Amino acid sequence: MPIEKLRLLFLVKAVIVPPTFLALFLWAVVVTKGGGPLVTGKVELTSTYMNTAYSALTGLNVIIGLFSSMAVNMPVSHCLETSTSRKLSVALADAAKDFGRFSKNRLSGYHQFFALPLVGTLGALTPIFVTSAHSYIWGEFQWYMPAVISQFDSRAAKFFTAFSFMLATIGNQIAAGTYPFSNDVSGLYPKYINIFRATLVISIFCVVSTPWNIIKNAAGLLAFLSGYSCLMGPMAGVIVSDYYLVKKRKLDVHELYKDHGIYWYNNGWNWRAYAAFLIGVAPLIPGFAKSIEPTLDVGGAWKIYTFAWIYGFFMCLGSYYLICTYVSPITSSLVEEAVYPPHRWDPILTDSSEDFEEKEKDSVITHEKERKYNGSGEDVELVKRRSPDTESSRRPSFIRTDSAIDDYANFKGPSLLKKTLGLQNRRHSRYIGPTTEYEASLLDLYLCDEKGEISMGHSTLRKVTEFETFQLLPDEATQRHQEELSDLDAIEEIVAPHGSALINLYFRIVHPSFPIIHKKVYLEKYGRTHREFSPPLLAAVYIMALNWWSYSSDLAQLPKPNVSDLETIAFRTLSDVMHRPKLSTVQAGLLLFQRPMDKYSWALTAQLVAIGQDLGLHLDCSNWKIPHWERGLRKRLAWALFMQDTWASLIYGRPPHISRTNWAVKPVTYADFPESAADEDEEDGSTEVEKGRTLFIQMIALTEMSKEVLESMYSQQAELEIRGAGADVAKVVLEMAKPIQLKLKSWYVALPECLHLDNIKPRKLSSTGYLHLAYLTTEITLHRRIVRTLSSDTDPVIREVCRSAAKGRLISAIDFFNRLKPEHLQSFWYFASKVDFALIGTYNSLLWVTSQTKDEADFYRRQLQEYRWALRVSSKGADFLEVASSILDRSIGVLMKAASNNDAEGENMVGLRDSGGRR
Repeated sequence: MPIEKLRLLFLVKAVIVPPTFLALFLWAVVVTKGGGPLVTGKVELTSTYMNTAYSALTGLNVIIGLFSSMAVNMPVSHCLETSTSRKLSVALADAAKDFGRFSKNRLSGYHQFFALPLVGTLGALTPIFVTSAHSYIWGEFQWYMPAVISQFDSRAAKFFTAFSFMLATIGNQIAAGTYPFSNDVSGLYPKYINIFRATLVISIFCVVSTPWNIIKNAAGLLAFLSGYSCLMGPMAGVIVSDYYLVKKRKLDVHELYKDHGIYWYNNGWNWRAYAAFLIGVAPLIPGFAKSIEPTLDVGGAWKIYTFAWIYGFFMCLGSYYLICTYVSPITSSLVEEAVYPPHRWDPILTDSSEDFEEKEKDSVITHEKERKYNGSGEDVELVKRRSPDTESSRRPSFIRTDSAIDDYANFKGPSLLKKTLGLQNRRHSRYIGPTTEYEASLLDLYLCDEKGEISMGHSTLRKVTEFETFQLLPDEATQRHQEELSDLDAIEEIVAPHGSALINLYFRIVHPSFPIIHKKVYLEKYGRTHREFSPPLLAAVYIMALNWWSYSSDLAQLPKPNVSDLETIAFRTLSDVMHRPKLSTVQAGLLLFQRPMDKYSWALTAQLVAIGQDLGLHLDCSNWKIPHWERGLRKRLAWALFMQDTWASLIYGRPPHISRTNWAVKPVTYADFPESAADEDEEDGSTEVEKGRTLFIQMIALTEMSKEVLESMYSQQAELEIRGAGADVAKVVLEMAKPIQLKLKSWYVALPECLHLDNIKPRKLSSTGYLHLAYLTTEITLHRRIVRTLSSDTDPVIREVCRSAAKGRLISAIDFFNRLKPEHLQSFWYFASKVDFALIGTYNSLLWVTSQTKDEADFYRRQLQEYRWALRVSSKGADFLEVASSILDRSIGVLMKAASNNDAEGENMVGLRDSGGRR
């Protein structure tokens, strides 16, 4: 039953059950004339080892144990919405949300603070007085209410009282038993268990556990409740300590629901919570055993058990704090600012284009006195920014004119950007290196303010660790900064009113496989205004999304904005923002590289690497005093820049800019990704989030091996070593290649199943193609080096083995191309892919021109012709393949012309060249 439908049941219960209890209470008081022997008689302890004080403590412990579970279901217990351990405390944490999370506001349950003591007192006193009344009337104490009800003379009284107790039992079981348990179990294993299945499980368990044996006598029930408290107290202590003392009430709520997030700890287990829990529970076990078997000798350990909840709570609270503070600090799960779920900006991506257009119309603020108009009534500045012959210039545009935030640190309300280093709005940062004019030892003499900053005139220094410092500079004095606002408006006008739909497209299709943007940060900024962005980044996101215009149900039938207008502004503004570098500058550049029709980008790669070093992307930011989300973003962005440098180096034949000796970035882990499967878009044509982040991690690992190929076999030092090897050149190159080949093989064999080429979900795009293509390109690059060293002087056995292996790689590459499906071709492809496809043909031509027999030459010639044809045909459905086809035609033009001339002269291409390019 849906939770909202339970409201009626609990409403009926609230109307019937309390009056029944009150009636029973008044009946007992009247019958016994004030309470009877159990209330007014002399107290006699039946325990053989407890005195009055310990008996009172036991009673208090029982009551606390009874209500400890129910208390955390109240909305006021929102503080327990944490996850100190995915396994240990999820039950209590979920219990806090089981009903409280459905409140319309945080105040809707505070009346329970006053109602619970009243109802609890009535619920506790009624059985005592009724039991006393039973003894007064029938001569024996009977606390079991069904037995008391059976003694009533009136059949109507029996029915209505029994019905009321049945209703109370059902309601209590749902609220305190069935629903919390079902929520917990379905949360742990949602793939297999839902609320209904979990309810069946607990129902069967309730019968198997024979609960009637627990309540058949008072001693058994009290022992059970007291034992319950010795577990609940330590649990509550760990959770409260984690939230209030360790994390200081600062949680990233989004991370609570992520696998491999910052609260994932050690493979999903927080051993600190278990250790603290055991420290609190262990001393209580002897007392628990004695409560079940009073004759058991446990020494004085039973005394602690009399206040088990209180002892366990404070013992675990202190133990967990000490472990997390001094023994094993959990620094990775600490955040400097609490991060709450966004409320204002999320809906912007779900609005239709028409709705969003209306919103943007409403938000336009016309400044009549500040604007200049031409004779036709048009804004002169808008006319200047538009191109008269474009579709965007003829379409009326309505864009928001809200002011951007000057300083996120002073922003009122929740924001992820309050302590950002690399995405500030009016300042940019530059890393202060160890050999600059700023001496690190002197910087230690300055006192930092509460933000960790040191004022230095027009600039500011910010220490992120003891060893790393950044200089923060104002944007105002940089190139064309005053034009930034008009550039942003011009970009938004080109796509208006479809900005939100395009952003949705980008995060559905591009972002999962190339996660260089923090989605929540981007949506937060766009939710306020497009004017908070760096112009080239805003344009780059739109440019990338426009490639999948037809994949949006809202956009497919509408005219497409002019991409060339966006590209013109993007590249012009990119050159501007390089003078005020931010993380968004690198993000924009990397995205612009990914355009399907982009052909040459080596010079811009060098600029981006330099900017990345300015921003400290080559450093280890794991312990920097910046927001946790920015540390993850920096790592992903750094490795994306590393990938760009390596693959651009490979496809353009240039030495890479990034050196391993100056690269300290830690490997990317799943905790560095802000999204998980829960964030996946179910619309047709989307990309899988989980597969995307695994793909990104594996692409980084492959890139490191590709860099090793370039450095060990194509660097100038390697070239000199190969040229000097003489007749043993083939053996020298094979020795170089062997360890890398083994690494590549191991990597490919261990590739997760979700990244296999044939692993495609229905109606989902898959970018795994570019990973497999990159792997084949790395193999081909390695074999090109080997084939080039083979000559007529090479040992025939070695030559045959090498050429056979090279042939196998070519066949694998062509087979890979033939296996590609529309789900692959229509997805996001990495920028190097278009050249990588051309390199397959180039590799084919190398094997053809170095063929040893006519049959071999004919084979490679046919393979090349068939591959060129397949590439040309497939390019009609994928623009980047059209670029690949033209690159290949240009690169092998000389070879094909020579082949045609030889055909005309009756010659063949056998042995045309051997190693070193000798004819």
